[in-house]
Amino acid sequence: MRRLGLLLTLLVWCNSFYAQERTQDFNFNWKFTLVEDTKTPTNLPLDDTKWRDVRLPHDWSVEASFSEDLDGATGYLPGGVGIYQKHFDTPANATSKNVFVLFDGVYNNATFWLNGKLLGENPYGYSPTYFDLTEVLKTDGTKNILTVHVDHSRYVDSRWYTGSGIYRHVKLITVDKLHIPIWGGTFVTTPEVSAEVATVQIQTKIKNGYRKNQNITLITKIIDNEGKTVTLQEKETKIGSGKEIEVLQSLQVANPKLWDTEHPNLYKVITNVSVKGKVIDTYTTLFGIRSYYSIKTKDSS
Repeated sequence: MRRLGLLLTLLVWCNSFYAQERTQDFNFNWKFTLVEDTKTPTNLPLDDTKWRDVRLPHDWSVEASFSEDLDGATGYLPGGVGIYQKHFDTPANATSKNVFVLFDGVYNNATFWLNGKLLGENPYGYSPTYFDLTEVLKTDGTKNILTVHVDHSRYVDSRWYTGSGIYRHVKLITVDKLHIPIWGGTFVTTPEVSAEVATVQIQTKIKNGYRKNQNITLITKIIDNEGKTVTLQEKETKIGSGKEIEVLQSLQVANPKLWDTEHPNLYKVITNVSVKGKVIDTYTTLFGIRSYYSIKTKDSS
């Protein structure tokens, strides 16, 4: 018998999120009502003075009584049509910012408006979605009103209980007009791994919403699970007005702590976008590094 060992390196797990100062918890102070009409509402925003207060995440189906007349796949609970509204102030300095609202999950057939203007739809209840609010936000000091219409009247639509409504978290994300975009902002791979060193390649997208070109410094550091910076790299580049670019960086991690089920070691990539020495955006990506041998055997007779 002889063996052929092939060393493979993997990006084990990668998850990106915004720094805390970019993200506002948007789960509080929502208004909610159930309606019988399945038609999409008009003349928005709606009068919600008699609606009840809810805090997200929220599932209106689980609040109802069980009934054997309903389908077992839904947990013998009803679906229906619900409407949510939230009143909120325009973030400070919004004219120099981009403001997004991110819904982690709404079940299902959801339609979204801000101040009566349609933002979009998301029929699929399991996928997150986000919308750019920047051009629709109030500038006169009055409250903005975010409206979400959820049509789960066709409630027997799954093999398991789904619930109804805005059943996951909602976040308000405020960034500079020069920023790392929501989703797909960074892409981390580890093409080479040994016991002595791991190569970490980081692709970072940067979007310039200003009307003039920007000279930026991309400062990227990798931090281990003890909070220590293990490597750092700065890269200067230029981005045109209204453009989006991708910057590639390659960093080395000495003596990498590999990820496995017994030792789930994780690293953080902290990405800072700096202009004239001032950090204007920060993006964090968690990732793990793993190596393994794929063994092939062959009879030598």
